[in-house]
Amino acid sequence: MSKLQWDLTGEKFFELGVSKGVLYPMAGANYGNGIAWNGLIGVNESPEGGEPNDMWADNIKYASARGASQFKATIEAYTYPDEFAACVGELQFVPGVYAG
Repeated sequence: MSKLQWDLTGEKFFELGVSKGVLYPMAGANYGNGIAWNGLIGVNESPEGGEPNDMWADNIKYASARGASQFKATIEAYTYPDEFAACVGELQFVPGVYAG
């Protein structure tokens, strides 16, 4: 695997946001090689679920179990690599013609 390079000449259009981001697109059932993501501003995590369920007996709390939680995040970016288009449902039919 080659070394990832960020902000190559002609690819750096701003100086704001996340320092280094990497996209690992799926290649079948496995993850492919990492791709440097120029243009990534931030990734905000906001998991859902995982609330505690307290168990009581004789007015004494004897256990606290956490429910299942699910990962949830949003991505903020000025631009994205061409390989990310498939992740958001875009498909290039012929050069220059995209559908989503």
